[in-house]
Amino acid sequence: MSANVVRLQPHLLRAAHLRVLVAAVDQAQMAFDDAEVLIAAGRFFGRATFASADALQVWLDEHDAHAQFLPWLLWDADAEPGVQPEHDLAKRLRRQFRSGPEKTVLKALRATRPDVYAVFAVDGKTTTLERLRDRAQVVVHEPVLRSMAAVGEVFVARVVEVGGLHLLDAVHASLPAVCRPAMLRVAKRLELLPNERRLPTLLSAASRSLSRVRPVAERFAGPAGRMRWTMVFAVDDTVRVQEALRRSTLDGQLARLSPNRFAVLDPTLGPIGATLRLAGGRFFAATSAPGGLTRLRTGLPPLIGLQPQATLVRDLEPLFDARRRSEWSSSELQSVAREWMGECLTAFQDTAQPWLDGATPREAVRTADGRIRVKAWLSHVEVVGEVAGPGYNTAVQRLWRELADA
Repeated sequence: MSANVVRLQPHLLRAAHLRVLVAAVDQAQMAFDDAEVLIAAGRFFGRATFASADALQVWLDEHDAHAQFLPWLLWDADAEPGVQPEHDLAKRLRRQFRSGPEKTVLKALRATRPDVYAVFAVDGKTTTLERLRDRAQVVVHEPVLRSMAAVGEVFVARVVEVGGLHLLDAVHASLPAVCRPAMLRVAKRLELLPNERRLPTLLSAASRSLSRVRPVAERFAGPAGRMRWTMVFAVDDTVRVQEALRRSTLDGQLARLSPNRFAVLDPTLGPIGATLRLAGGRFFAATSAPGGLTRLRTGLPPLIGLQPQATLVRDLEPLFDARRRSEWSSSELQSVAREWMGECLTAFQDTAQPWLDGATPREAVRTADGRIRVKAWLSHVEVVGEVAGPGYNTAVQRLWRELADA
């Protein structure tokens, strides 16, 4: 008789990592009043010292910089003994974590620096990342990547090795595959940089690289976005988030699509709205709407009481270009296509659309020009419907008949 052996250590370390992450972020935010934290923030952002905790918080909110600054403050800001003295925040963290797994994870976090990775493979529960500077591969078990990573995407990320296990601690920036050459050049210079300067240097390079490819993406965007942004939040109290989502649904801000999936009912997002999803101890907010990310950044944190841990960007061109579909697996294509279609069609008929000069499709089809524009847009959506699977284009055609008959 044989018994299945369950290795507890990986589960203990993953659980400890989440506990350390949530508690450390809370401690970091409570330390914003510390003079040394305000000085460190000035170094990170390359500007004068912040005058107060409120000024720092406003800056982080306006620049969506929580996922970049907080890990740097926790693990990089005093990472070089003799260069910067250990700040009080680091001392408080060492006193807070007492269990063996927590202390092990904390030590590993403080020894880990950000680097540049490309998604090499996504297989079931695991994702293989390739570190660009030396092509070393690491396998991570992480729901965030498992549900949205595409092969070839480039991450500025922090991957912690502890007890033979690799844990994804943070994704500071996400870029499409076309940015790989530019980020490779920067990655090869990382060893020459002081620890404090690694992340700011990588983020600056990522911003430049992304700005160079955005004009290309926008040229093809038309009324339907070809880029997709996903904000990821760590959830320490699922019940509280579920209650916030329930209240927002009752208030008419959200539409419930399934028990843990919601659509954002915001007319300013246009036909490509936003989808919210609660899964695996994470909360995901995704949109392809041009300008939609800015509205999610300002609207979601107060709504759900969470701060974003990462913002990922994905090039959706394989949905529209059959020649590029081999870049993704068939299941991945279908999953992204269905989510995109769901965002397009939720409350479509009666949502004001910028590309219809603020009219709803139901109003626009009353004129010849409006009918042409609505029909052309739905034909564009049908291209993705072919990937989404049986029934989706039937839904689009049924939608057009409803509008045309009206």
